[in-house]
Amino acid sequence: MTSSIDKSLRLKKLKSSIKISSSKLKHIYIVYAASEIRLIDYINNMQNFIVTFSEFDIVYTNKKLFKDSKLLANLESFIDVFEEYSALEGTLSEKGNIASHMTRFESNTLFDFVDSVLAVNADYLFCDDLGNEFADFISIDNQKNVSFYHAKHASSQFSASDFQVVIGQALKNIGNMTPSTAQLEQKRTRWSSHYTGSGIEMMRKGDSVENGITSFTKTLNHPNTTNHIYIVVNYISKYRVLSELNELRKGGNTSAQTIQLFWLLSSFISTCRELGFHAHITCKP
Repeated sequence: MTSSIDKSLRLKKLKSSIKISSSKLKHIYIVYAASEIRLIDYINNMQNFIVTFSEFDIVYTNKKLFKDSKLLANLESFIDVFEEYSALEGTLSEKGNIASHMTRFESNTLFDFVDSVLAVNADYLFCDDLGNEFADFISIDNQKNVSFYHAKHASSQFSASDFQVVIGQALKNIGNMTPSTAQLEQKRTRWSSHYTGSGIEMMRKGDSVENGITSFTKTLNHPNTTNHIYIVVNYISKYRVLSELNELRKGGNTSAQTIQLFWLLSSFISTCRELGFHAHITCKP
């Protein structure tokens, strides 16, 4: 394996694992408090990378080799989680320019898309971006459902690496979908303020932060509540997903990006299913 960015990057097969070697990464250090570690050592210790093979149903990740003979059949049913919106074809950035006079996010951004399209009918909508965030946005339909929105804009097309970033963000914060009372109390001040450097209120919809937190708590405790996770991206199209899936069905050639993306998709949906969350991927048509 070679990389156009780092020509020294190599995969090395060990007896029971795979490691990455790179002369460039050896000279990059992560410094935290009084300790430091080389980036290449951190990557190899954590093993948070995916290695795919020419056989679609085999993947190496987290120090294990997986084979899922039902993956292709399952992926066909996973298509239902993709929800296409033509409005995403015109988005230019994640949140756009932020200025002191603004009271809403720019109209050609993913943040405004969540605000004005995806969560337009919510009883409460909070922007939770920046700081110790649970998600980019959180919406509550009183005693019906709670939804977390994770947005990622990119100039790439059908990028597995960009998709991995937003999937990782969603999975990292999945435990916050059932926050404690103390965690919600810590949000009170933040949600009562404005987005940094602007006049955009963090509470995007609702009558008051106080009532919003009360509704959040009641909804979480309601026996019939459903929880939803939305991945909001501009660089994936449902048509492209279907096209790539058809190629796989026919045994045609597909890119490594496609295989990686489908494995990420499978992992995300399986995790949501196991934890009882509804998964949504909003994308271009």
